[in-house]
Amino acid sequence: IINATSIGLKNEKSPISFEGMKEKTIVYDIVYAPMNTDFIKKAKEKNAEIIYGYEMLLGQATRAFEIWHKIEAPYNAMKKALLGGF
Repeated sequence: IINATSIGLKNEKSPISFEGMKEKTIVYDIVYAPMNTDFIKKAKEKNAEIIYGYEMLLGQATRAFEIWHKIEAPYNAMKKALLGGF
């Protein structure tokens, strides 16, 4: 289940029902701030496999770094810097 909308940026309630969702369903929220949106919180209650929005942001940032600098991006340093804000 993917939330590819901006719902959650301002702590809005998720309109998605998790009723009947199977455990370990993969849930991906593109919103990266706040990290734990209502969508993510509901998914955690159902023991879903979570993919956080920051992971897409980090993937885009590392690829852009590599394109611009023509060297391998310092992935771990970038992840640490990004998550320091959460």
